[in-house]
Amino acid sequence: MLVTQFISDLAATCNPTSVLDPTCGVGGMLKAIQMSCSPDIIQGVDVNQEVSRIAQTLLGEEAYIQQGDIFQSHLELKEQYDLIVADPPLNLLFRGRSSRDHLPKELQGVRLRQFAEYLAIWACRR
Repeated sequence: MLVTQFISDLAATCNPTSVLDPTCGVGGMLKAIQMSCSPDIIQGVDVNQEVSRIAQTLLGEEAYIQQGDIFQSHLELKEQYDLIVADPPLNLLFRGRSSRDHLPKELQGVRLRQFAEYLAIWACRR
């Protein structure tokens, strides 16, 4: 919760009009940003279909939540966002599988900092 509050407070200082959370889970961070700065475009992605539906319900019609793998190209994403946030739950287990199992093979053994760097590079290349 502290990370979410910190990120939403930080987001409010730059007043983004578009936000993407590529690992949004149930949408807690996007909801905090939605409440703190009301961006025009709120998009999130999560690999789990049930979790994606929960996020869509939490955020309402103002957001567009997609179920899928952020590293795949079939997702409908903008070319550019004012703000990209992520709080990946890399150490959680879901239905007996590590959340790292959803990552490309080359990322499954990396540390959190390396993953964050990879995600930042991916976002810049988009």
